Amino acid sequence: MDTRANQQAVINFLEQAGIPFERLDYEPIHTAQEGLEIARRLGSFCCKNLLFKNRKGEFFLFMIPGARRFPSGAVARQLGTGHLSFAAPEEIEELLHAFPGSVGPLGLIFDRGPRVRLVIEESILREPFIDCHPCDNGCSLKLSVQDFTGRFLPASGHGFITFRLPEDA
Repeated sequence: MDTRANQQAVINFLEQAGIPFERLDYEPIHTAQEGLEIARRLGSFCCKNLLFKNRKGEFFLFMIPGARRFPSGAVARQLGTGHLSFAAPEEIEELLHAFPGSVGPLGLIFDRGPRVRLVIEESILREPFIDCHPCDNGCSLKLSVQDFTGRFLPASGHGFITFRLPEDA
């Protein structure tokens, strides 16, 4: 997988759609704690992005606050998806042109179908800015939540649904 080419495709997509963003490059990160530090540097909200699938073969990309944990059983019950398990690395690459640790909603530009449903934890929608990997965990792009939901998602052919994490997550 050519992460630089995928990153450039995401950037080209944003530029062609007229969606403003701020870019920060850094050494690849591997933990949520590192992601929180990047968000602090960008002045944005850190999201954890997790690609799951259910037994029917449906895929769900969850965006949750970076400092929260993801109780998959409770969320599956809330959304009525049935049992959720992590997508395989091969599925992440096929659907989002990413790899574990670089998954993010900007990879939805590669999801033709679409096969992936975006599911956003509702508190994220109250934030002014989020940062996302452009299919590369050595870079983050800061976008306004308004541009992400109102411009990026429609241009990528995706909508979203919301959910609420349990208080103890």
